[in-house]
Amino acid sequence: MLLERYERFPKFYASTWTMSHADCRLIESYLEAGNLGELNVLTGEYFASRETSVYATLVGVVSKFNGRLKKFMNHCKVICLADPARDLFITCEGSANFTTNPRCEQHVLTASRDLFEFYANWFERLYAWRS
Repeated sequence: MLLERYERFPKFYASTWTMSHADCRLIESYLEAGNLGELNVLTGEYFASRETSVYATLVGVVSKFNGRLKKFMNHCKVICLADPARDLFITCEGSANFTTNPRCEQHVLTASRDLFEFYANWFERLYAWRS
């Protein structure tokens, strides 16, 4: 929905416990189309052992687009999108993983540079952290 409205976000951070194959390929299609720029992903460590083929696909997408991926004891569901040139900063906090499921989920969308920068700094600290 946000990409339909705003078309492109050069900065993309995503945190999830797990991910489906379909959603991994959807992110790849957005990267290929130029709708997303940087790829920065945090996942739960259980995902890598529980969904090995999906995790391998994600590793391939991250590698293909020179992104970053870190797995650790993570259960956070956050998406941060930004286009600094347009002064556009959106953060989505919610209950849903990157999976297509029939369950009701909640999300909070916030258009705030401060909140985006809070999470971007959190991501950067986690990438620097040696787990």
